[in-house]
Amino acid sequence: MDHYGQSNSCCLPCPRAGPLDTMSAFLLFLLPGLAFAVWVTVLLWAEKKKKGLCVLLYHRIHPEEGPKKGSEALFSVSAKRFEEQLDALKNAGYKFLSPMEVLSSLDGGEPFPDKSILIAFDDGCDSIATLAAPLMMEREITGLVFQTTHENAFVFHLPGNPQKRCTPEQIHHLVSLGWKWGVHSVHHAPPSTLSEEKLEHDFSSSISWVENASGQSVEDYAIPGNFHSEKLMETAAKAGIKRVWSASPGLITLPYIQGALPRMGVEGTSTGPALVNSLSPLGRVLRQGLSAAKRAPVRLLGPKVWLPVRRGIFRLLAPFSLSRKFWGRILVLLTVGLILLLILVTSQG
Repeated sequence: MDHYGQSNSCCLPCPRAGPLDTMSAFLLFLLPGLAFAVWVTVLLWAEKKKKGLCVLLYHRIHPEEGPKKGSEALFSVSAKRFEEQLDALKNAGYKFLSPMEVLSSLDGGEPFPDKSILIAFDDGCDSIATLAAPLMMEREITGLVFQTTHENAFVFHLPGNPQKRCTPEQIHHLVSLGWKWGVHSVHHAPPSTLSEEKLEHDFSSSISWVENASGQSVEDYAIPGNFHSEKLMETAAKAGIKRVWSASPGLITLPYIQGALPRMGVEGTSTGPALVNSLSPLGRVLRQGLSAAKRAPVRLLGPKVWLPVRRGIFRLLAPFSLSRKFWGRILVLLTVGLILLLILVTSQG
């Protein structure tokens, strides 16, 4: 009440959401969706114009019938599935290039034929020699291997899928058949976790071991953990490395960006036809989107924080088959959850 005896309370009705508020909420979700659709369309248009080399990245081959569980579903392929993938690529018109053909073209700046493929392996497990190489040599295919050199590195002692390091005798034999060897560190430690002195030692030790085992000069290096930096590139160049290879998806096209050569990982859950489809322009765009989402945590947290968290996530999800399809579904669920949360917040406002 004021001193005239009138109430100070407002008698106007409380405002309610009208058509304009509903339209604003609708635009809040429509505009980002349209922007995303335009962005994907531009990426797809750019990918369709690209012609170049696709490097397929494998890690381990295993003799069991079906795919492994947990993270090994991403990094281990059955021999039967590997054979199916090779045949599917050949039937789809892909041409397999030898490591020497690829490295010669990279050094000379020569364009690659359309739909050309190089098979690469990281870690250097002995299943390359015992399971992969016989299937590849039957089809006159040779490969590029990036070797982790210490026999006690964790990649050779994985729970549920332990595999020994390639022996010098196995390496020398495959080199005599046209294979090429590079390095993938001593213990598979991400370079971003090493001091400059330790990183230099890692290069010199791993290069020395592989050169002694293969009889080849080592000029190629694959980044453990895919964590690259300016410091890494400079240290690699000082060690005599000419080409640094990542695990980021994409084609190698002209002009070649030395030090950022992409490779596309192959999963144990991927059938032959599914692998072929994933190499199409749309498939490459989807690969790049998922790769960007997977790299976001390490960029936000840094490798020293993210790597232990990542290992914990993999242990938690060990009973599941962690295929690209699995992570795609997780990404969709997170996106839907975010949209629902925004709708809830907007409606409350």
